[in-house]
Order: sequence, then C-alpha cells, then structure tokens
Amino acid sequence: MKLTREEQEMLEGKKGPAVQKAMEMLVEYGEGFNAECMVDVNYVHADGGQVVFHKTVDHIEEYHSRGALARVPASTEVTAMDMSQWKEMGIPEDYAQRQKDVDKKLKEMNFACTYTCTPYLAGYIPPKGSHIASVESSNQTFMNSVLGVRSNRDGGQFTSLSAFTGKYPKFGYHLDENRKGTHLINVRAELKDSTDYGALGLHIGRYVVGSGVPVLKGIKNPTFEDLKALSALMAQGAVALYHIPGVTAEAQTLEEAFHGQIPKDEIVVTQKDIEAVYERLKTAKDPRVNIVDLGCPHYTLEEIRKVASLVRGRKKHTDVIFNVWTVRTVKILADSMGYTGAIEDFGGRIFTDSCITSCQWSPTSRPCSNITVPKRPNFGTFVTDSVKHGWGGPLQLECEGVVLKLEDCIKAAITGRWC
Repeated sequence: MKLTREEQEMLEGKKGPAVQKAMEMLVEYGEGFNAECMVDVNYVHADGGQVVFHKTVDHIEEYHSRGALARVPASTEVTAMDMSQWKEMGIPEDYAQRQKDVDKKLKEMNFACTYTCTPYLAGYIPPKGSHIASVESSNQTFMNSVLGVRSNRDGGQFTSLSAFTGKYPKFGYHLDENRKGTHLINVRAELKDSTDYGALGLHIGRYVVGSGVPVLKGIKNPTFEDLKALSALMAQGAVALYHIPGVTAEAQTLEEAFHGQIPKDEIVVTQKDIEAVYERLKTAKDPRVNIVDLGCPHYTLEEIRKVASLVRGRKKHTDVIFNVWTVRTVKILADSMGYTGAIEDFGGRIFTDSCITSCQWSPTSRPCSNITVPKRPNFGTFVTDSVKHGWGGPLQLECEGVVLKLEDCIKAAITGRWC
C-alpha cells in the first residue's frame, strides 16, 4: 500500500505502540483487499465491549494497557446491560461491576459510551461523502444510504483500529465505482408504517446479496423511522447500501443512482410479498404472550411518544413483560416529556444501552471471566413490531415469536394474547 509520511510514521512506531499495532493490522487488512492507500476517517462507531464476549473485552483491555486513545469522534455499540438500570434487569452485582470496568476503560480511551445501534440518534451524523468505520450492520446501511457516508461492513474489534489511527484502507464502499446501483426494485406494495418498511427490507435481502446495491422506485414520503427500519432489514440480507432517488443522499434520479446505466430488468415487490414476510416470521404457536419487546433498532423519541399515547391510562397483563429500548439521550427527552412515566404506569420499562438480543440473556453468550451469569428468563412467546427482532429473536432467544403492528403489540400486552 502507498502510505503517507504520517501513516508510515505510525507504522514505524513513532506515534506510540498502540497506534503502531493498529496500523500494522490496518495495512495487512488493506493489502488483503488490494487497497492502494488509506483514507482519513472522521468518525468511528466501535464495539461496546459486552462482557459476555471475552474476545472483545480482551481487545479493549489490551489497547487500554498500551495507552491507546481515539483520535477521531467515536461512539460505541450496544453493551450487555442498561448501565443505570442493571438491578431492574436482574443483573448480579459482580457482572455489573465487570461491565462498568470496561466502560471506564473505554471512556479513558476517549470513546463516547453511547451504547446504541443508532448513534445518529445520539448526535453522530457525519457529513455526506465522509469516510467512517462502523460496527452494527443497520447503522452501516443507514449511514451509507440515508446520509451518503462511506462505510464498509466492519467487525467490532476492527473499527477501533480506525479510531486509534484515524485511517482506513480505501476499498469496498469507499470507492465510487462500488456505490452505483446494481438492481432495480419496483415497489408496488402499500407501505403503511416502519414495520412494513422492515418487511420490504427483509424481502429485498433475499434477491440482492453480496455487494449488490438495490435502487428502489415507488417509495413515497418515507419517515425517518421508516428509513431506519428499512436500513436495519436491508442489512440482515447483507445489503450495505441502497438508493431511493429523491430521498436518500446520493441519487436524485434513477440515472444518477445507476451511474447512467439503468438495467432493463426489474424486481417487482407486491403486497403479497410483504404479507409473506409476516407469515414467515410467525413462529409462535401458543397464543399466550410472555413478552412484548419494542425498539429494535433503538426507538426514536417519536416512536416512544406513540407508545406512550397508546398505553396512557391503561395497564398491561400481569404475566407480560413490556420493554422499550432506546438510546440514553432519547430517554432523557422521553423522561422530560412524560412518556417514560406513562409507560412505567402501564407496567413497562424503557431501557437503554442494550437490547434483548445483545444482553446477557443470549444463549450464545459466554462471560469473559468468572462472574455470576444472570438467570435467563423463559421468554416463551414474544411479540414485537420489529421485523429485525422477529427475524433473529427466535434463534437468539430460543423462543417463538410473531411480528405485529404497534397497536396490536399494545393490545397483546394488555390481553396477554396475540391472537
């Protein structure tokens, strides 16, 4: 790779041992993908160091011991618990303390411990055309597509290397030629809410794989929440970049999205296709509901407002757990607006910093040290308005589930039954 003088000095250890090791790994990574040079990154979204995954914690502790510091603004992905409400989650004290130790080390390395899959809700909105490194597939796709930022699909430990150096190998979606459309998607389905947009994203992911870049026509006036859900489910199908002419950042027209080469063939998405997604995700057999889980990806303030308006003055069924997940900055606003109080009066809770499939309850989790593992609840049947959660939840939580619209999720929480 062709390195600048600054990058060569990093590689030679003149910027310290932590930067040297990080640059060595970045160069090796770049050479593996035939990158000609590095790019400067102006933002990084890195792993939050969940204590249930020992390798990520070892990585953080190793670079902390080397004196590493983030050289660019850096946020963090969801972690293993709500840092403030860990007792309410049933987290043992030694487990919580271990997570707090990791939190302390991240902060000492200049990471903003946002602990969210939606860092743009915490104020991290890089300008169009800028280069970043990001863990969390839904964030990568949202920033690539909606914001026009340039990011590959990177692993959690790897992104911190860019934070320590401010560099990233120039390949993949950092190159202009890899950002042009490859598939024309004609959306003829009526999309009524963000749940429908999630179903659309999952459906498209069946046809567009690898480094494909779908271009969607027929989309009318999507909301911010619609695009958040669409990005999250595109990512489940390995789509890291999509274009909606006139909506997303990089294409005002079909011609611009395809760099002047519009394909003759198109994939048509009908209402039946959307309905088929919901049927495919309906794994629940027992009509009784054990948990209603909302906020995957993390909820916006508007989404929390809608929940609060639907539950205000009502009570959930005593046998149902009712959780809403969001980023900490949004919860502060929800507290001040009275939304949190309405949800708590209903019998639910708003949690931050984690999510139900990223915390200690995942059966794939393995604690990084000899700590007390929290007792895992028997989720039985879960209900959610998130297609992403409905797609991954049954496997990750070893339970059955169903994806419903928000109003029906609230009804299920009140009656204790989803049908």
